[in-house]
Amino acid sequence: MMRSKLRRAWTRITSDIIPDMLSQIRLGRYQYKLWQPTGRARAPEKDQSVVVPFDYAIQRSDRGAIAVVCHLFHTEGSDRILRLLCEAGLKAVLYLSTDTEAKAQILRRLFSAWTGGRVEVRVVENRGRDIASKLIAFADIYDRHDLILFLHSKKSPHFPFGDAWRDHLVRCLVGSPAIVASIMEIFERCPQIGMIVPQHFQELRKRNLIAWGGNFRQARRLAWRMDIDLSPTGYLDMPSGSMFWARPKALRPLLGLGFGFKDFPPEPCQVDGTLAHCIERLFLFSCERAGYGWLKVTDRSSEDPAAVTIHGPSDIASFVARHDFHLLGPDGGHA
Repeated sequence: MMRSKLRRAWTRITSDIIPDMLSQIRLGRYQYKLWQPTGRARAPEKDQSVVVPFDYAIQRSDRGAIAVVCHLFHTEGSDRILRLLCEAGLKAVLYLSTDTEAKAQILRRLFSAWTGGRVEVRVVENRGRDIASKLIAFADIYDRHDLILFLHSKKSPHFPFGDAWRDHLVRCLVGSPAIVASIMEIFERCPQIGMIVPQHFQELRKRNLIAWGGNFRQARRLAWRMDIDLSPTGYLDMPSGSMFWARPKALRPLLGLGFGFKDFPPEPCQVDGTLAHCIERLFLFSCERAGYGWLKVTDRSSEDPAAVTIHGPSDIASFVARHDFHLLGPDGGHA
């Protein structure tokens, strides 16, 4: 046992701590840049997702307490999010966050039209974008709800497809009453499923962006604190864009790390390599460490080559049995 602990500690020092120290060394005007593992992504034809809405009528009942946690740094898109939530017929408490009191007042006025439940708006520091808001600003509400939908006013100006990417994510999660009913059906029939995430936007795959980027080493240190050992050659998957449905318990390993806003750099900051980017890549690992599985959904307009149509309730269980994929263990290569 002692030898095993020493071996693991030595692996961490030689594979992470020493290289991180070296990465800070400057030689004149040159700085040594450390190679970062990219990880592996499943081929599109092997990355199955469920088509929503399902191909059968569902007697919808929003059982349990549902919350929507939504960070709205960009308030100009808030009316669209409100309209989508209303059109989806969702009954939920809305927890909204933004970074100034002036924006908060705008949101309070706009969302006073929400009739699906209570609305609470919180002002947060402009750090960590939507990720810090999820894990810090609303950490106290998790135990009050059975399911949480995470949204945000996503803008990705560094990508020409940023708006289309955001629209794809929102459409997959809350695009219609039938889509919401299908997602509720999965959670009700599959208690082992802890997270439902949108299938990756196709442009991300084309540009090989389902990868660790400059985040592996910092993410690995965070994962160790959750008793997860990430492999540089293992598979990576994530809710790209950090919008998803979840059972709160699926995020407890991440919540247990005790982040504060000061852990995140102030904005504006870089488009990769921050704590927020690392956490985005750890959501599904947290879900599995909490003892749950996860699956992906895609809407009918997508070109997903591995999309599976659900014709009846038995197809849901069949999909989970046939296409269950685990990042932790032999499937994904992480321990």
